[in-house]
Amino acid sequence: MMCRLKILIIAVTIIVASVHSLYVSIEQCPGTDVKRIRQQIQHHEISLIFYYTRWSADSLEALQEYNDVAVYYSDKIYFSSIDCWHLQCNCSRALNTPVGSGLPHKWPTLMAYYGSRGQLQIQYHGLWSFKDIQQFVHNLVYPLERLHTNEDLEQTKLVSDAVVIGIFKSPDSREYKQYLMAALKWLESDPLRTYRFKVIFYTNTTAAATTYSRLLKGDDSGPDILFMGASNITKRYAELQGHIWNATNILLWLHRELKGDLKKLHGYATPITIAQKLNQNSVLAVFVNQPHPFFTYMEEKVDRDKACSKIASDCWKRIQQNEYFRALGIQHILESLQIYTDNNLCYYNMDIALKNLGDYYEINSYLKFLVQNLAYPSSSKVKDDFKPNIMRLLNFHHITNCLNFEIKSSNSLYIATAKHLQAVVDKEAKLFNSNRTISVVVLDTERYKDYLQGLDMRPQSQSMASAFIIDMKQESIFPMTDQFDMTNFRRYLGQYYQRCLPAHFKSEHLKQLNNSSPRKAKNFSDSYGMANLNRFTFQNSLLYSHNQSLVLLIHSPECALCGTLQHTFIQISSALRSLAPELQFVRLNALLNDLPWQFNMASLPVLLVFPKHGFSDTRIFPSHLKPDFKNVFAFILKQLPAEDQIKTIVTFCQSRGLGSNHTQSCWRFAKNLLMQHISNHLHYWQLFENERSIIFQRLRAFKDMSLDVQRNLRL
Repeated sequence: MMCRLKILIIAVTIIVASVHSLYVSIEQCPGTDVKRIRQQIQHHEISLIFYYTRWSADSLEALQEYNDVAVYYSDKIYFSSIDCWHLQCNCSRALNTPVGSGLPHKWPTLMAYYGSRGQLQIQYHGLWSFKDIQQFVHNLVYPLERLHTNEDLEQTKLVSDAVVIGIFKSPDSREYKQYLMAALKWLESDPLRTYRFKVIFYTNTTAAATTYSRLLKGDDSGPDILFMGASNITKRYAELQGHIWNATNILLWLHRELKGDLKKLHGYATPITIAQKLNQNSVLAVFVNQPHPFFTYMEEKVDRDKACSKIASDCWKRIQQNEYFRALGIQHILESLQIYTDNNLCYYNMDIALKNLGDYYEINSYLKFLVQNLAYPSSSKVKDDFKPNIMRLLNFHHITNCLNFEIKSSNSLYIATAKHLQAVVDKEAKLFNSNRTISVVVLDTERYKDYLQGLDMRPQSQSMASAFIIDMKQESIFPMTDQFDMTNFRRYLGQYYQRCLPAHFKSEHLKQLNNSSPRKAKNFSDSYGMANLNRFTFQNSLLYSHNQSLVLLIHSPECALCGTLQHTFIQISSALRSLAPELQFVRLNALLNDLPWQFNMASLPVLLVFPKHGFSDTRIFPSHLKPDFKNVFAFILKQLPAEDQIKTIVTFCQSRGLGSNHTQSCWRFAKNLLMQHISNHLHYWQLFENERSIIFQRLRAFKDMSLDVQRNLRL
């Protein structure tokens, strides 16, 4: 029994030691002096410093991801972290030269130092996830890729937004070193390396000579850099007038070329990308609900020989070859544990002690290997059927290659998928003889679920992806209702080009909401003399309700300043509810309704008045005025026709909310306004002879109103 207890204690100790070994390679302050961290940078080719604060939740989450990445690269890169708000640590001491905007002013901040003395400093500007940080670190270790054949070039084009090719005679040339510095510094703008940097060292005996001659078409005047962007036009740095071979000028040239291709990139797609591409044409947005099944499916559709890196396939073969030997090693460990279960062997013996010591290191090595692989976060999110694949990972060098080229989490497959879907869209457009251009954007549903909620789009949980087309010309969104596969996807595109798809609006579900509590909505409308509209009822009112004046309030529950104007709006509508239906007060929730473009306001709330028989003369309440009762009421009154103005004032003066003094003041104002309109219409009588019948009707109405005003003034 005691031996089994010892076994348990040893196993726990081994696991704790293995877990602790994951982080011992990271120098931390507090714990290590900042001066020592600076000295370590001088002795490493690549160094990383992670600045964070303990009070920031984002910093702590990013620190965990940073620690997980350090497990795989600690033998190649120096990792350190500094708590900037700890008394023993001072960020300014560790970052004594200005970088970007200067010293770290936000947390977390990750700085990379390249070179034997850390001369080149690179700041990370990507997302704080394991995959993004890992790819950034891998790009630091492998900033350039050798280009051997035209087939390699075609593979790279398929999985990247652009290809930059440096052509040099040897790696000892000054031009090559400047190109290397530019490739590293480019990581600040492109941490995931959607712009792939390649290099060719041309000689007459290498396989790259043919590729080199084809790229330059026989012109071998010297070192050069080729840029192959989304426009499929090859541009040469050597042809740039007055070009200088240094990293700064190379970066400026690349950034100028980037601006031209900005709206055609796929690597960093966000909802902002949708807005940018909508300025040119319609956009097909594909939101990935289930990343693993979706990209597994798309991997089959995209040519695997081109979409998957050769390193990934080699890594997978290496994993399968070593799986059998790994299983034998585990079995050997399990068999060696049996020596502890025999009570007769629980005494000191040199041979047994030495064998146990060897087993200890073997078990420790295996557990460390297992815990390191469990640190890869994406593995825990994979379905149970795929979790055994964790056991297939190899040692450090093989693991890092597999992580970087793992097809389910690689940014390259995002680009390859977007390009493949774009090709399908273009092919369907030609098939239906359509001249409407559609740009494809692939996004992650989990990351941008707030954007989908804003559009009132509900992703199908059973579908791998949700797709919808945003058409600015039709001011509509056309969702794909079937589950995502390429057959349904092509059918969906055909229906769009044939104009057979129904449009989606936010207000489609409002009918259900109103039916759930009709009594409450009815009482609220009756009490305050106003109604709540949706997109359809609002558009119908604009088309068919020209015989009444419409006062519209566009608001949103997310608007912090909407409450004041809404309160004033309710007060006025309650006081003038007896004027309905000639004067109608309505509200419209902008969050739940897709309004026509002319009613999409930059800021909310917005109050509009549509005068009777003159909706084209609509006015908006000025934003610089205080939204109190006096200003809002005066604004509404000003927009109404003359006859309705008098009716509104008379109705307001008759309301019970005014005291005796205010009532008399109100009637005097009504009298003055009435006399002003009578004077104006008598003047109109002299000017417009053809309109005298209409003017006479209004004067007669003014006469009847004046009797009521005079009678109330005498009271």
